[in-house]
Amino acid sequence: MLSQIDLSKSLPRDQYKWEKKELSLRLAALQRQLIVDGIPVVIVLEGWDGVGKGSLINSLIYNLDARSYRVIGKDLTGVEDFLILRKYWKNMPSPGNITLFDRSWNSKAIDEFILGEKADLHKLNRHLKSVKEFEKQIIDSGVCLIKVFFHMDSLSIEARFEEWLAEKERKHYVSKLDLKRHEHYDAYFSLYDRIIKQDYVSGNQWHLIPALDFNYAVIQFGEVLEKRLQVAINLKRNKPILSKSLSGKQNSFSGQTSLLSEMDLNHSLSKEDYKLALKERQRNLLLLEAKIRELGIPVVLLFEGWDAAGKGGAIKRLIKKLDPRGYQVIPVAAPNAVENLYHYLWRFWIKMPHEGQIKIFDRSWYGRLMVERVEGFCSDLEWQRAFREINQLESYLVNSGVHVLKFWIQIDKEEQLRRFEARKMDPEKQWKITDEDWRNRDKWDDYEIAVNDMLSLCNQTQASWNLIEGNCKYYARVKVLDEILKHFEKLLNV
Repeated sequence: MLSQIDLSKSLPRDQYKWEKKELSLRLAALQRQLIVDGIPVVIVLEGWDGVGKGSLINSLIYNLDARSYRVIGKDLTGVEDFLILRKYWKNMPSPGNITLFDRSWNSKAIDEFILGEKADLHKLNRHLKSVKEFEKQIIDSGVCLIKVFFHMDSLSIEARFEEWLAEKERKHYVSKLDLKRHEHYDAYFSLYDRIIKQDYVSGNQWHLIPALDFNYAVIQFGEVLEKRLQVAINLKRNKPILSKSLSGKQNSFSGQTSLLSEMDLNHSLSKEDYKLALKERQRNLLLLEAKIRELGIPVVLLFEGWDAAGKGGAIKRLIKKLDPRGYQVIPVAAPNAVENLYHYLWRFWIKMPHEGQIKIFDRSWYGRLMVERVEGFCSDLEWQRAFREINQLESYLVNSGVHVLKFWIQIDKEEQLRRFEARKMDPEKQWKITDEDWRNRDKWDDYEIAVNDMLSLCNQTQASWNLIEGNCKYYARVKVLDEILKHFEKLLNV
């Protein structure tokens, strides 16, 4: 497709100045409509080094309201995030705002494939698949996504580099990486062309703009934005409001109904045996935590379970002897006002571990498949779509080197009632029991159906559920530590 672009197109300066003035006014008006309608916009700018993306951006955003847009370039810290997509999740626009990304979520993977020591086609294809899933997720959540590719031929880029390098004021425009990429122009051309063709077939196409003539490129860029923004506004204003799910009797989505009922909750452990086991396992965990930090291995430990199942107690015993510099506990409650502005996964993406970190989630993204589903806080379409989205998230984490361990702590309804009553009678624990806990208990059967669906449909091999029998707290706490130790020992080959 790139070979079909007519690079000879140009625009006289007088015509450019007039068209740009009119176009800027129309874009400013559209921006005001985006703000009123609460439409988030992501603009991805890709293309060859030397096309002058910075100047192209600046020429169009000058008349826009700077409070409602931002431009995200390369990370000036020089530290590459091993989770490529995190940068883009972190910088998603809130409703009515525009984020322009200078270079796409494909750039790093393409550079690694072409410039790296070993061309790993499987890794590249896996990343491109994750990108398609990511794009679908943000579009499904209401983001207007616009992807633009600025094209030039190799000889013109080379001439532009020579011109800039000869001028003191513009010499810094050309980096060593720019020159290295240009040496492999044909390889980049072939790969970009393949990606553009595939995205065209999938319906989320790139807008291809000849960039040899700056004036022409600016106007074409602006017209693409104008057209796409107008379409997004029309769609938003004509789109029926997605009704929330009516909280009521739940039906199984997976067809599985017996996973929880098949668990044997009679396992127990004496207090004396518990104390001995706990001490030994906590000491071993401390040693393994140090190795995980030293080797830069990112870990996610995720805890779900019934109210009063003992998630907090299990986490407390897990971290008691650990070095607090190596882990962080993330308590998850209902999303706040800011978090509600974004895709439901956004608040989890920004808290994912960096290399050598252990992040412990006390509740998690599975809230969408439990409380949000049962209580009607999201639509049926949204929670049904979440099974696929969550599996994609966890696959991406695992494929990027994150070790994901998930725990469901199971208790029966009678044990939950005993714990609720005990908390109600204990002044030091009364804060743990709320009216919401009692309301959730009244819907036990509906939650059980939702949990069985979750355990069945989000149970991938590399991010499978560890089911913990929790009627005996001592047994549950030790089993959690045993599962973590077993995974860490296998991971570290000790």
